[in-house]
Amino acid sequence: MFLSVTMNQSSPRDESDLKFVLRFSDHIDSTEFTSKFENFIKDNCHVIDLDTSEHSHEYYELYQDYTVLIEDMLESFLEKEQLDSPSELYRKLRDASNENDCVDDYLQYVIAAAEYESFAKVMRQHWKEFAEEHNLLSQESESKHK
Repeated sequence: MFLSVTMNQSSPRDESDLKFVLRFSDHIDSTEFTSKFENFIKDNCHVIDLDTSEHSHEYYELYQDYTVLIEDMLESFLEKEQLDSPSELYRKLRDASNENDCVDDYLQYVIAAAEYESFAKVMRQHWKEFAEEHNLLSQESESKHK
């Protein structure tokens, strides 16, 4: 991981912050959580209508369910690290981010992955790939999505 490379040139405080971010990264990239997110996407992407760019109320409801997965993942990290609150987690991540551009880039990526637009894009892409793989697209839909 690119965060590991930056530890060689860090001060003791920076190193502690980086180790914290690495534990956070390992936690959110763990098989336990990635499989939950992958299964959620696989089980729900069929709701997406590839023939329109409009987002239905059902999409937003799915997004709310998705955010519950994110909240559960964050809550388990808080418990694991014995942090008292989400604001304490935020402070520790912000401190690390202020000290290291790579950490800042990584955290921006993590935050973006939790936003609605990113969620909708991933759901749409997964459904499109599944539909193409299983010949579920009509001829008209296929020409629109190429």
